[in-house]
Amino acid sequence: MDPAKAETKRRPVANEIVSTEEAYVASLQVLIDLYLVPLRELSLTSDAILTPAEINTLFRNIESIALLHLKFLADMQARRNEWQDAPTQCIADLFLNFAPFFKTYTAYVNDHDDATEILTQLLKSSGKRAERFQNFERQCRNHPRAKGEMLSSFLIMPIQRVPRYRLLLGELCKHTVPEHPDFDGLKKALALVHRVAGGSDVCVCHVAAV
Repeated sequence: MDPAKAETKRRPVANEIVSTEEAYVASLQVLIDLYLVPLRELSLTSDAILTPAEINTLFRNIESIALLHLKFLADMQARRNEWQDAPTQCIADLFLNFAPFFKTYTAYVNDHDDATEILTQLLKSSGKRAERFQNFERQCRNHPRAKGEMLSSFLIMPIQRVPRYRLLLGELCKHTVPEHPDFDGLKKALALVHRVAGGSDVCVCHVAAV
């Protein structure tokens, strides 16, 4: 494979990894600002819509996840700035450094089924409490920052993010020649993400024909 042609195909994928991280972090912040914080504040008053236990199940440790990804994104953006004057783009080391923190997702993933059940009941039930929640959810959905997305769409984003890394890193590997300084690191990073996402330990990083 021609290294120059491979690099031409690598660059858009590398940029997509950063741009999708920016979108993900923004969505996490919307989830926290529009949903979690108001519901948590209300739960401490006589106007509570959800109990603290329900809020904990719905959102679990989303604030910790958001903080981790703010740092990850800052590292990615700093690296992207370096790419502008560099002939190649390296990103694997950022994933290798971040990989130990993927365990932060465990609690969120383990509670997701229960969170989905609570949310479904609230959205489909009748009664004063359910109606108040439905009105709250509708107001949040209509907020410009939510862009019409339902709460369920925001809650599933952390579940989808690690598998998305697997796809993007796999695509990046396809356009990475063995001589590239990112090649060995990508193999290790993709193997780690495969394990976290429940996939195979076998790295599919390979050189594709151009």
